[in-house]
Amino acid sequence: MKSSFRRSGFTLVELLVVMAIIAALMALLLPAVQSARETSRRTACRNNLHQIGIALHNYHDTHACFPPSSGGTGGSGTNGNALSGFVMLLPQLEKDIIWERIHKAPGQGGDPSTIAINGEIDVFLCPTLTVGDKVNGTGHRHYAFNLGDLQPSYPAQEPPASNRSPGLAELRRTRGPFGFQRCVKIKEITDGTGMTIAVSERHQRFRPSEDYWSTYSSSPATCTMGWVAPASQLGPVPDGPSLIPSDSLFAVGHPIWGSFTTAMPPNNLSCYSGDSFADRNFGIWVTASSRHSSGVNVLMCDGAARFINESIFAGDQTATAAITGEESPYGIWGGLGTIAGREEVALEAN
Repeated sequence: MKSSFRRSGFTLVELLVVMAIIAALMALLLPAVQSARETSRRTACRNNLHQIGIALHNYHDTHACFPPSSGGTGGSGTNGNALSGFVMLLPQLEKDIIWERIHKAPGQGGDPSTIAINGEIDVFLCPTLTVGDKVNGTGHRHYAFNLGDLQPSYPAQEPPASNRSPGLAELRRTRGPFGFQRCVKIKEITDGTGMTIAVSERHQRFRPSEDYWSTYSSSPATCTMGWVAPASQLGPVPDGPSLIPSDSLFAVGHPIWGSFTTAMPPNNLSCYSGDSFADRNFGIWVTASSRHSSGVNVLMCDGAARFINESIFAGDQTATAAITGEESPYGIWGGLGTIAGREEVALEAN
């Protein structure tokens, strides 16, 4: 009697074909999955800005103005007027316990760079970014206040005479809605709250070279010209931002940590005025930046969150901004930074 035998299973060739098909499908699907995840993270980031916007308006309802980008108490043993306005928003963000501990501490918390907290304040963190190690036990913050289109003198220290520009003392006011010990009222934002940025993302190390900052520059163009070598060819900058990441020290209000200017377009370079640590608190160009593809999320003064493309028109990068009452020379981007520049700017809905 003749018996028949039927083999079951895959041959090696068939198995390899199936594996190749699965690998091809995964290669096609992975970018879509990553894109969906980034879209979700970008949306969560915008939601954070929405919450900060609500907090800003609740603060305005209580105090009849927005908080300063930096303020607090002065004198020996205090926070030296360097307490970030984000700390002042904590009660409006339902973080009353942290605020009360800082507010009621001797010297209103003392040096803001040493104010330690347990964990992190989630609303200050963009999900796209990786949170690094804490500095002095402080938390991180991935958002910054808009100083406008000027290099601010911050807070009151004058630069060397060789670096001094006419009217520099007036720059302490800034042309944006925030500044050192400056509390702006909504009625002062005559350009329109929907056309003026309040807060942006800020992750200064968007590019590897940003571990190293250029020196004093009179215009965005001269700042850009300072970047002539990749980071691997530059020496470290002593006692400055290269040693302390700009997303650290959530409670510090100095511009190198807590602010930005609308001169150079988003995800661009930054400059400070000199070689000492104190120099990095005035005469700076600090750009908005993020790890989102092609731009940054911003919060407008009316509470709306928008996405600004890094290719936004930024005008004449060789210009030095006027002090008061004039249109920004930095195009649409500069116009979005001023509260009373009288620019006519328009943004597409997004």
